[in-house]
Parts: sequence; structure tokens; C-alpha cells
Amino acid sequence: GGATAVIRNTLIASNTATAGRGGGIYSDGTLTIDGSTIQYNTNTGIYSNGPFVLNRSTVDHNQTGGLALNNGGAIILNSTISDNTTAGDGGGLYIAWGPVTLRNVTIADNIADSDHNGAGTGGGIYNTGLSVSLANSILARNSASGLASNCAGPINSQDYNLIQHLSGCALTGVLTHTITGHDPLLG
Repeated sequence: GGATAVIRNTLIASNTATAGRGGGIYSDGTLTIDGSTIQYNTNTGIYSNGPFVLNRSTVDHNQTGGLALNNGGAIILNSTISDNTTAGDGGGLYIAWGPVTLRNVTIADNIADSDHNGAGTGGGIYNTGLSVSLANSILARNSASGLASNCAGPINSQDYNLIQHLSGCALTGVLTHTITGHDPLLG
């Protein structure tokens, strides 16, 4: 259930969810975000419980994670997820439901386990084991106190990715032109 919403060319910033998640946006329906910035929110930038599309947008500097996908699958295109933090899993992107498609996406400088108690992993992406595909994207400079700094869980590469560190990533798929072990030298 739930409604359908489209958010275009909008800044959603500096909000707090007092109970649960979704400091910037909480959605139980179908949500499309295009050309927008979701930043400086507390208790997750975007919390989605339904089908979700993010295009030409930035999700950055949110606390308790940048984006949590809990139901309905997602498509993320031409977007940046960066500088988000959480004490738990998935600083940039927490995936509990799929499938999830990531194309032309930069996921960088996110932090999981920001309180350093060893309970969080997957600084860039935390995937509970669902279908996640990644193509023509950058996954780098994320951190977690454990070994899974950039990602935790399976990722299906569709090629042309730059993944700085693979520890914690169960990377499969097409890897012919995927670069690993290099810093993308982002600004």
C-alpha cells in the first residue's frame, strides 16, 4: 500500500525524525526523487518501504545512514551517496529488500560503525543478501571499523566499476573492465 510521490529539484535538509527513521524522507509508497539533494538529516536521509527511484540526485551528510531500502526494490541512477554516517550497518546505503540496480553512481566517504564499537559494517553498502547490481559506478573511500569498509554482502558487477577495496564484498558478475585497489582521487 501507500501513495505515489515524485520529488523534483528539491532540497530536503536539516530535519530530524524523533521516532524511528526517515529524518529527511520516510516513504511507505512508491517514491521517485529526481534532481534533488537530501542532506544533513538525522535518523536516515531517506527511508523507503516501497518501490524507489533516485535519479540525478545527491544524498549526503546524513546521520544514521544516507539511504535505507526496506521493501519494493530500487533503481539508483546518475547519483552520489556520500559523507553519511551511522553507528550501525550501511553508512551510505542499507539494503534489506531488492532487487536494487545502481548505474552511474558514486558511493564514497560514508562511515558505518561511527561509534567504533565493532557492531557496524558496510561503510558504503550493506546488503542483507539480496540482488544488487552495480555498473559504471565508484565505490570507494568508505569506512567501517571491521574489514567491510566499502561493502558488506553480495554485489553483482555489470562491469566498468571502480571499487577501491574488496574486503567484505562478495563481488560476482562481469569484471573485465572493473578496477580494484585504486583510489578514484575524488575532490
